Amino acid sequence: MWYELDYVERVVDGKHFSLKTYPNGSPTIPKKESFIIYERNSKLPFGHVAVIVDVVPGYINVAEQNYYYYYWSNNYARQIPLTYKNGRYYIEDYYRIYGWMEVQDNNQLKPLDAATIKIISTRNRVSD
Repeated sequence: MWYELDYVERVVDGKHFSLKTYPNGSPTIPKKESFIIYERNSKLPFGHVAVIVDVVPGYINVAEQNYYYYYWSNNYARQIPLTYKNGRYYIEDYYRIYGWMEVQDNNQLKPLDAATIKIISTRNRVSD
């Protein structure tokens, strides 16, 4: 995924949004709404993806599924240490992380209003 994915698609209208990659150890701090991409290994044979829901001093909070199947006690699944060493940011999780991906121009990713959804649904012949 890290080497193959360069955009995400908004399903309702097919619009593509480019992804920018930041390797773990980047000089750029991870941002809220970025995707963390994990390497494949024997415990994660397909890798893993988590979404950063908040960046707080020393940690990132992530939303994720299929990771030890814990119920969330907060509005995030886990806190993962975020360290800053020699001018670079590292997400320090148990499993190796390629890095994080950020949706470019994500200010366009706001929820669609009802009128826009109706137009898109009509165009794609989708019923309610």
